[in-house]
Amino acid sequence: MTENGKQAYFTRQATGLVRQIGAFDSFVYNQSYINVGMILLYAFLFGAALYPAGSLWLAIALGALIAVPTALVHGMLAAAFPRSGGEYVYNSRILSPAWGFASNWNITLWLFFYMGVGCNWFSVYGLSPLFRFLGTRTDSTSLLQLSGWVAGKHGAFIIGTLTLVIVTALYCRKMMLAVRLQRAWFILGVIGLLIIVAALTFTSKADYTSAYNGYYEKVMGVPDGYSATLAKAKELGFVAGGFALLATFIALYWPANFFFWGNASTYLGGEVRHASKTQLYSMPAAVIFSCLLAIVALAAFGKTVGKELIGAVGYTALISPLDSPGFIYSELGAIACGTFFGTIALIGCAYWAVAFVFSVLGAMTRNLLAWSLDRVMPDGLSAVHDRFHTPIAAIVIGAIACEVGLFLFTYVPAFAVMVGIFGAYLTFMTTSISAALFPFRKKDLFDLSPVNWRIGGFPVITLVGLLSFLGLLVLDLSVFSDPYSGVSINPATDAGTGAGVPFRMFWINLGVFLSGFAVYFAAKSIRKAQGTDISLAFKEIPPE
Repeated sequence: MTENGKQAYFTRQATGLVRQIGAFDSFVYNQSYINVGMILLYAFLFGAALYPAGSLWLAIALGALIAVPTALVHGMLAAAFPRSGGEYVYNSRILSPAWGFASNWNITLWLFFYMGVGCNWFSVYGLSPLFRFLGTRTDSTSLLQLSGWVAGKHGAFIIGTLTLVIVTALYCRKMMLAVRLQRAWFILGVIGLLIIVAALTFTSKADYTSAYNGYYEKVMGVPDGYSATLAKAKELGFVAGGFALLATFIALYWPANFFFWGNASTYLGGEVRHASKTQLYSMPAAVIFSCLLAIVALAAFGKTVGKELIGAVGYTALISPLDSPGFIYSELGAIACGTFFGTIALIGCAYWAVAFVFSVLGAMTRNLLAWSLDRVMPDGLSAVHDRFHTPIAAIVIGAIACEVGLFLFTYVPAFAVMVGIFGAYLTFMTTSISAALFPFRKKDLFDLSPVNWRIGGFPVITLVGLLSFLGLLVLDLSVFSDPYSGVSINPATDAGTGAGVPFRMFWINLGVFLSGFAVYFAAKSIRKAQGTDISLAFKEIPPE
């Protein structure tokens, strides 16, 4: 028993983590979670391809608008609870320990899976376009073959595994090593995207078409690639043109779902400097920045590449991959650049493919540490290296979980689309409810918090929580309206992975969330048999 008798229910009275993450790095973390590159990739590959009558401008703008309340929810709660562990800390203290753990367990498992996805993305969407561009511009058969290999399943798994090992080593050695590398590559990623925007802005459509034709012929061996791309897409069923509000709403899911992820720094709350301000502003700022950059890029692509070609490239890649070169946004943009600037642009845009790997490993492993501090998980998970100030055990376990995610995404078709988004939103919806109830269930703590604002006596955080919940409902409706989302409440839906598979993935999403309750009550029972009542830990904020 130590001071105030707390040692009985907390593993120790200090996490061992150091507040070393500043405002800009918090913004980088949050923006990288959102990931403007993936917004463009999925908007083009699925939105423009499958719903050509939908407006990508409107989908992106609306997606950012409805995501801002969710960013504010996480920012306000992180300011009120400046500790590592994200919604685990908030929800367990405001709602109940079981709800707090289940919601955080759910998001942790899904994000470890998506970190594995990011490892795959780095190979397929980061390195492959870069090698193909260099191979095409230098007439190098070896680079073209390498591009094809890293885009294949085995190549992506091997490169993804190597990427995971490197990032894991960085985070084990020292948090700030990974943070500095991420910061530098993020800046290069923005520069790369702006190079593409500038090149497209100052290139005429006629000149771009000529450049596209030359590039396409070297890759596919077919002249007049512009006409060939449109003809093949139309032969496969692609219909371009027009505007439909329903198509825009269904297509909303593909770019909009990324905007709801601007909360990475909440999980690092115990390592963020000036958390009451940094957390509050860096999350909505990341949403707004991503939206503006995506719209600027979309305008440049629309002017020079054209929505019809963008949709045709994506549609052919989805329906008949062997008939498509599979150009993504970065490669389409690099075609308008010279070899030097195109290479810089693609190196920069490779960051957007791997950004999630950096963000997730640093953030999600702090959840494991928080569980351990509350004694829900073994004490060893909260061990922090004395010299490096990193939770090495938690990081290694997280990396193993990510490797499983990489394998599933690469080799199991049912996991090959954004199948866990609905499950993740269950956590965000729970946190939105938690924010709405905060002033009423924890009035004393709310009144002392830096977010105790009221309008006409009504708590601002309650209003924001309700708006966040509604925004997530809107996106869930878009998810279930899209037969290609990978998750469905219709047993007959086939997203290209087999009839009924999206319906089973719906139940898997629910099952992952509900399994958190089983794990919590099992842990509580085990600790009780050991003479520890873990419920005592949830009566106050965890140690710093």
